[in-house]
Amino acid sequence: MKPFSSPGGLLLAALTVAWCVSAQAQEVPPGADVESLIAYARDRNPEYAAMR
Repeated sequence: MKPFSSPGGLLLAALTVAWCVSAQAQEVPPGADVESLIAYARDRNPEYAAMR
């Protein structure tokens, strides 16, 4: 297997890794804090939607 040594290829690989890491960092999972759990429940609760 040939080593990955072209400057353009290395730059592309570095940018791809940076983009993937930043995309994962922006996503906050439900349950990270109490407010996000409450918002998640309000958005997906059919009884709460019926009261609106």
